[in-house]
Amino acid sequence: MIACYDLATRPCSFDFVTWLVIAKTKGVTHVRFNWGGYWKHKDYSNPKERFESILLPACHLAGMECSVGPSQGVEFGHFIGDLIRTWREFGRLYKFGTPKSEGYVTVTLRNSRKEYRNSNTEAWHRFSEDIKAVVVPDFEDKPISLKERLKLYEGARLNLFVNNGPAMLCICSDIPYAVLKYANKGGATNETWLAGQGLPRGSQYPWARKDQRIFWEGDSFEDIKAAYEEMNERQGFCQPV
Repeated sequence: MIACYDLATRPCSFDFVTWLVIAKTKGVTHVRFNWGGYWKHKDYSNPKERFESILLPACHLAGMECSVGPSQGVEFGHFIGDLIRTWREFGRLYKFGTPKSEGYVTVTLRNSRKEYRNSNTEAWHRFSEDIKAVVVPDFEDKPISLKERLKLYEGARLNLFVNNGPAMLCICSDIPYAVLKYANKGGATNETWLAGQGLPRGSQYPWARKDQRIFWEGDSFEDIKAAYEEMNERQGFCQPV
């Protein structure tokens, strides 16, 4: 089955990971990137670079054939509501990566457009220093290949995020994660929008394991510490900050 991802109407972002999981679950074997000379406007300085560093590698990691050309194939949504509906329809999802738990903890920072969604950098660095976490900067600050990123997340006993694109690699997998500051005041991360997608405040993704959790409060040092200690308890660790 061929599915179409229209680059003029869909973002060159980690939203594609969500879309790809839906497509794989539905039996798609080939992605057709519809290209007519225009990228969807989403405030990205270089959408072509993002296409080459996120979308194409994601296809390769998922073992999915892909091509660029005129529109061809079926189309699916790329929102989390589409993902949740797919899980309810099939009772399963295609999952990225395999957890290997080599013992370290990662902290992935967000430092991009829409500042209200970004990480509380001071708090996260303080926390990371306390527990000797591996800090993964925003791609805009220090690029990392998708393959390298997934390998890093696979090896961690816990991956910590604010609500950002890379977190979808863990959300769409069995890899342990905690995503803080899940609801924000604007865009596609506010509580009203999330509730409409099937994820009301306080809820979790329906396929989440006990070592996979979203936290709805902020990302102050105290918030991070509390989330980390809860995840330690869930994973059977005793390592307070």
